[in-house]
Amino acid sequence: MKLLVIGNGFDLAHGLKTSYSDFLNICIGEDLTNLNEQEKYISNFIHSKDTTFRKKMQANPWVRFFVKRKKIGKNWVDFEKEIKRVCEIVSSEKEDINFFNANLNILMDNRGDYLFTKNGHIADIDFMKVKLKELIEMLNFYLYQLENLPIECYYLQIMSFAPTHIINFNYTSTFLKYYRSNINIDFVHGKTGKDTNSIVLGFDTLNSQEKDVEFAEFLKYFQMVNNDIEMNVHLNNFDDNQTIIFGHSLDKNDEDIIKNIIDKSSKITLIYHSDGHKIQMIKNLIDIYGKLKFNELCLSINKKIYFEKQGIPIEFNTKVKEINELFLKIVGRGATKEEKIKFFKEKKYIDLKTSEENWFILAFYFLETAKELPGHLIKEIGSDFLKKLEPFQSNPMYENIINKFENIVNRNFVIKRSH
Repeated sequence: MKLLVIGNGFDLAHGLKTSYSDFLNICIGEDLTNLNEQEKYISNFIHSKDTTFRKKMQANPWVRFFVKRKKIGKNWVDFEKEIKRVCEIVSSEKEDINFFNANLNILMDNRGDYLFTKNGHIADIDFMKVKLKELIEMLNFYLYQLENLPIECYYLQIMSFAPTHIINFNYTSTFLKYYRSNINIDFVHGKTGKDTNSIVLGFDTLNSQEKDVEFAEFLKYFQMVNNDIEMNVHLNNFDDNQTIIFGHSLDKNDEDIIKNIIDKSSKITLIYHSDGHKIQMIKNLIDIYGKLKFNELCLSINKKIYFEKQGIPIEFNTKVKEINELFLKIVGRGATKEEKIKFFKEKKYIDLKTSEENWFILAFYFLETAKELPGHLIKEIGSDFLKKLEPFQSNPMYENIINKFENIVNRNFVIKRSH
């Protein structure tokens, strides 16, 4: 079996803003002037979908805690490690009051108020659980919007490897959308969805059975079972896997799955994007296996772990890139009137690769722009959009779009409905 293992670095390498820091910056930042077109689009689109989203984000105690830790961590934060940090402090109250008191400041916001206080408790565990669930729902909402964006590059390392199975630590479906859709894939941490999601966001253990039971909802393996996540790939049945790991740092939080993957592979290629990333992967391997096993895997005659620098991304041609950028400006409401007219007049949408939802958004923008276009062009563009929208006739917006086309085009354009 040719196995590809992908982590969040895979999405980041394709230009998608899927890091936890991106989530915080785009969703709660008040100043949007420093955002690029993709980030502006996401921020505006999310706000248009749910005008209370930013307020809910700003009120969530976990988000407020992450923002505080992000400032300490030089604009970077690891949600999973920070969730564990909070749970370790809260769980110590009964057995190590000195440790608990010494770390109370971590549970405070910048004003000195306790973030997770409820019902007279400095940190109420049930309240923490409810707000974690709320956080996961907001993260899912964000990532689902992000999945609709087009990517601008791909990697020959992935294409030439031609995997037969994917183990995906991400919540997104980037590989399925842009490389190959008909392939076996396991979303080991769950996946984003429009109406429901199975996102896993937690940590491994508190190293105490009693504590693990009390804080079960924060544990990855509890969430995986509770969210009905199944591993379709039975690694125990394969002892000669050729494996590439792309975009995963091999963090100890995922130790059980990582060890199973490595132990059942005859050769593992670890793709790293920088010297710092390579060093971190080596440290994490030592942390997982210890010196002796690490030497056997990486230094012995029979070693099976190899490192390879991440290749240069192959960008889609300039024309497609320009179209993507203009598209993002239009749907992000950042395009000028002239840019919108040019987009439709020159039919730049023809080569666009995007989602069902975005085609309907573009159709509405065309209707707004149509009055600036000559009648014959309205007819041509209208025909183009009907072809683009035809596969989505079950969408509730379809009839609405058709009726609007009929009204605005009037006698210039006879719409042929397919039944």
